[in-house]
Amino acid sequence: RDGRWAIKTYLRDGAHAASRPVAELEIHGTADQTVPFAGGTMHGPAGPSTVLSAADTAARWRQIDGCQGDPTVDAPPANGVAVQRSTASACAGGTAVVSMQIDGGGHQWPTGASGHGLDAAEITWQFLAGHAR
Repeated sequence: RDGRWAIKTYLRDGAHAASRPVAELEIHGTADQTVPFAGGTMHGPAGPSTVLSAADTAARWRQIDGCQGDPTVDAPPANGVAVQRSTASACAGGTAVVSMQIDGGGHQWPTGASGHGLDAAEITWQFLAGHAR
């Protein structure tokens, strides 16, 4: 990892801060059974570990990145599902912290119709293109 950006990082309790600001994008379903949206025990390939909630993860990244002010919240277009996007863009080093909540979404990569009209690949590309160093 070269430290330019993070795509859905799983911050654990007591995780160390990055050495410099890192742009962060998180797309998280509220019904995720693998990485719980509300935090708690995550059952991954290395065994169980404790992760922060999606909201606490975004707040932690805003702190790490020195973001100023409250994030803006909007609802991007989606097909029949509630999506909430929180964007903190006044962050150190030109970074941003974007957290997207997909109500009822599970632990899958959103694509086209199966992603409730969201295309995670396109969202990710736009985010990365806007935060290259």
